[in-house]
Amino acid sequence: TFLNNVGKLLRRTKGGKDSDLYFKVSEYSYKLAPTQESAKGMSDLAIRNKDWDNAVKYLDESLGFAVQPEDKADILCMQGYVYYKFKNNYSKARELCRQAAALDKTNAESHMYIGEMYMQSGKMVFPNEDGVVQRLVFIAAADEFAKGKAADPSRAADFNTRIAQCKQQYPEKSQLFMKGIKGSYHIPGWMNVNVSIPD
Repeated sequence: TFLNNVGKLLRRTKGGKDSDLYFKVSEYSYKLAPTQESAKGMSDLAIRNKDWDNAVKYLDESLGFAVQPEDKADILCMQGYVYYKFKNNYSKARELCRQAAALDKTNAESHMYIGEMYMQSGKMVFPNEDGVVQRLVFIAAADEFAKGKAADPSRAADFNTRIAQCKQQYPEKSQLFMKGIKGSYHIPGWMNVNVSIPD
């Protein structure tokens, strides 16, 4: 119990989650009796060691101990982050983030990750199109950031910054008109979403 409490405290302290003490506490606690917190700590250690598969495995274990919806959402979002940042599996990452958002309506981080993935996917989903069409992904990203802002209004400034960045990348109306793109447009590939073309 003492080790778990220390681990929780370090996770919430600036820089504590990256300290050697945090990882030692997590290891000792996990060896004594795996818990939601110690399994999370072992996942953090695996991430530091670039062991992505074990990071996911330990998060799965942590999820098994979780009871509260917000705790489950937090763990699913962390898994989504691993798949997004380190395993480059955007489809799986989005699936996990959407599960997190469904469990906890205030989980804004899940929308942040999805929006970031959308921003980076223009060439991936439109490999044979020019930059005008590829930039349509920024409309989908802005929509996702708007959902994050609604989920946690206290982070409005962060999401407004991202939305503004996306709008700067929107294709020109005249360019879209020349391509006959108006109304609603389907973005294919892993994204598989419809966006409304701004008037």
